Amino acid sequence: MTWNPADYDDRAIGPMGLHDAILLDAICSYVRPRVYLEYGGLLGHSLAVAAPHCGYCVSVDDNAGERLREVARTAITARVVKGDMAEYDPTADGLHNVDLVFVDASH
Repeated sequence: MTWNPADYDDRAIGPMGLHDAILLDAICSYVRPRVYLEYGGLLGHSLAVAAPHCGYCVSVDDNAGERLREVARTAITARVVKGDMAEYDPTADGLHNVDLVFVDASH
């Protein structure tokens, strides 16, 4: 799933609006993280924005649903962890060198 700013409907995604998506896209485009970790992926919008710029992505959300998993499958180099963001330990999951952490959580 590729994101397009012209088609971005920020009414449907809660706290991450179009301006947030544009900023995340610019950051990821500049940094080009090898490993990207996001907390609070829910519907997959931030993952869709970041994934094209990243080598490997992990999205952690306790409410991870099919839409987030669909984005992760499309990104190929991404996976979803369904679980409590406060308890997720990236190092226990083999992520020892995370280049960019994005906290996309409204709670």
